Amino acid sequence: MDYQTKLIDKKDLRRMEKQMRPMDRFEFDLMSGGWSMRDCLEDLDRRTLVAKAAYLDGKLLAIGGVVPAMSALSTVGSPWLCATPLVETREGRRAFIQHSRSEFELVSFPFRLLWNVCSEKNVIAIRWLKWLGFEFDGSNIEIDGNRFLKFKMER
Repeated sequence: MDYQTKLIDKKDLRRMEKQMRPMDRFEFDLMSGGWSMRDCLEDLDRRTLVAKAAYLDGKLLAIGGVVPAMSALSTVGSPWLCATPLVETREGRRAFIQHSRSEFELVSFPFRLLWNVCSEKNVIAIRWLKWLGFEFDGSNIEIDGNRFLKFKMER
């Protein structure tokens, strides 16, 4: 298996727009405030200090990064990630787990506090976030009748 990461470019955003796994699309649709998927991904890329794309055997696996809370100098950030259905395959899951912790450290190193929310239905993301060391403190928000769980990590 050939696993590679790179800084995100427009091609990666277009691929993800077309290939995003349904659960991630569900979250983005609810949290976007009516923006198109393209606009949402471009905005995340623009506001993220280091946004990366992961490929497995030449196929897009995931994109993600951390958006600073207030400015580029902020020590508080909101991590985001979206994946393709490839992450749900045995090979994709294995490669993602093998490399994602070190990749996450590369994009999140300047931040002392990381936090965001994810849908309670996104069990794959919840499992991965716990594996990375995030804590779910029980505080929730509701978006269009769907419960989102707050997660955070202090360093």
